[in-house]
Amino acid sequence: MNKKGISETVAYVLLVVIAISLSLVVFAWLKGYIIQPEKNCPDGISFSMEYACKEKLELTLKNTGLFDVDGFILKYSNDAKPPAIMLSSPDGDYFSPILKPGMRQGFAYDYSTITSIEFLPIKIMDSVPVICTNARFRQNLNSCSI
Repeated sequence: MNKKGISETVAYVLLVVIAISLSLVVFAWLKGYIIQPEKNCPDGISFSMEYACKEKLELTLKNTGLFDVDGFILKYSNDAKPPAIMLSSPDGDYFSPILKPGMRQGFAYDYSTITSIEFLPIKIMDSVPVICTNARFRQNLNSCSI
């Protein structure tokens, strides 16, 4: 039996296995450098807001858009600067149930002095929360101080 032929076949098989393994390692390494397209909320997300300054800041948010919205980030300001202080949790507050078009939901927050408020809707797309910066709105609150 010719053992030289078997060792040559084993060498070719090892060469192919090593080449495939290296190509998979390079693919996995380069996959991390690919820029994923940024997820954007669809146009047509909009809200209206009513507020009352009582013992707590009472907000009523109404989905006036075309799509369901899963949550929101709420920021406020107590001076002339743009709203930057978080009123909601940093990861956002979520509607329960999801706020469908035409629905409204109320919230109450403790406050001392608030001059303006900023609302950023959140929509979950492909299991990832996306902040809808294109649907952001600000509201000046004229009479909210304790």
